[in-house]
Amino acid sequence: MSFDKRCAGLLLHPTSLPSGNLADAERWLDFLQAAGVSIWQMLPLGLPLTGLSPYQCASAFAVNPALFPAGSRVDLRRFSPWHRAQAHWLDDYARFIVIKAEHGDAPWTDWPQALRDRDPATLAAFDRAHGDQLREIMHAQFRAAVFWRGMRAEAAQRGIQLFGDMPIFVAHDSADVWAQRE
Repeated sequence: MSFDKRCAGLLLHPTSLPSGNLADAERWLDFLQAAGVSIWQMLPLGLPLTGLSPYQCASAFAVNPALFPAGSRVDLRRFSPWHRAQAHWLDDYARFIVIKAEHGDAPWTDWPQALRDRDPATLAAFDRAHGDQLREIMHAQFRAAVFWRGMRAEAAQRGIQLFGDMPIFVAHDSADVWAQRE
């Protein structure tokens, strides 16, 4: 987008759409186009933690799957290459979400020492015992990424730019800090 001309934009988080998620995105994009609006700005799309603030999320990389339409179909055969490209955050994010749920949403600093301190044997055993849950979380992130890519293309076809927002810090109780304390 060139900033050498004046344009109009709106800030609207997907939770403010009638469906409460991006299921209404195409209708919203049609409205923006008809109104001559060329920028749709959103608050962060991450999975919020304490207080449900979109600025304090479980990961700086992951999105909140609840913001994406339920039941969107994707070709999971394309998952493996995507997973390899996202493995630097995705595996730890899935572990973090499952472990956190198993421990009553306690912060990672309150988890049992072997999980808190990421003992490799403990994590390998955890992965084996929770493979289905971990895969479902990873697949949800993949479905969201595929939907987002399509929605961005739809917006671009209408001449609409998507502007995101992001927290200026990484939440302490996040997969990112748990996995990369340094």
